[in-house]
Amino acid sequence: DYDDFGALAEAIVAEEMAVDSDGLVETGPTRARAVARAVELGIGERDATARLDRLATLNVVDLVGGEVYPGENFSRL
Repeated sequence: DYDDFGALAEAIVAEEMAVDSDGLVETGPTRARAVARAVELGIGERDATARLDRLATLNVVDLVGGEVYPGENFSRL
């Protein structure tokens, strides 16, 4: 279910992103790393990829330059 994966994706992004001393995001996990982490947590690779794309469509995450960042709706799921 997308809500469950949304929460999981938020946790993966939060776990893997680096922030500066002001709390601004410097880097996010690569798309490949986010999918690999979801697979480690029991989501199938194809399913994780499709769900990540769907979350990008919903603006929960932003996919920029091969990295995954918090989107406008990141903490609203």
